[in-house]
Amino acid sequence: GSQERADDLDGVAVHWRVRRWTPEGSPCLASSRERIAIMPGYGLVHIEDQSAPPVTISIGEGQQDSVEAVARRIGPGGLGHLYLKSEAHKANRPAGCVIMDVELVALNTNQGPGSTGWAGWQSLVLERERGDHWLDEADGHRKELETFGTLQKSTGDSKSAEAHAEAQMHSLAKNAERRYRRALRWIEQESLDEKKMKSERANLQMRLAKALALNHQRFGDSAEVEPGADEKEAL
Repeated sequence: GSQERADDLDGVAVHWRVRRWTPEGSPCLASSRERIAIMPGYGLVHIEDQSAPPVTISIGEGQQDSVEAVARRIGPGGLGHLYLKSEAHKANRPAGCVIMDVELVALNTNQGPGSTGWAGWQSLVLERERGDHWLDEADGHRKELETFGTLQKSTGDSKSAEAHAEAQMHSLAKNAERRYRRALRWIEQESLDEKKMKSERANLQMRLAKALALNHQRFGDSAEVEPGADEKEAL
């Protein structure tokens, strides 16, 4: 691929493919090109559609770690392979030893005013909406955790579910925080309509405050632990 590389929060358009990693071969387990087709004599079958459009992910937001790990290291037009043992990058992939193939189709390098992908007000609104998406997801986990606390005293099983939901809430709130902080930096760097920017800045600051609160909110057993220095400073 080209020499251009994706940075944190850049959008990348990719095709990915997961193959089983075994001595006998590497059959395909899942693919971004996977579709269901009707074949005479076979009925409904899974195929890989070579004309399927790429999927878009954002680098550094932890939703598809293995795909991001490859996409960071190749440029548009490049193809990379990541060999994963059972315990590596376990989230959002089939269990066991697998090979992750990633083809990077296109790169959106919007780093704010003056960068290639900058579109002024449209870029600001899109950045805020991305933050809103993560904030809504994080708040959904907060409500789930509050339900745990209301319905029952934590048991062994529920403690594991609580810990997972809390980790997800913190991760998603952190994603929202990063988006809002970046949008606020862009406002300071760009000369746009002052009245519109003042209103947008206030909205972003309120959303950022909620994201910060969710990022440090605790439930269950973790609520009994003394906050660390970083948490105290943030709050």
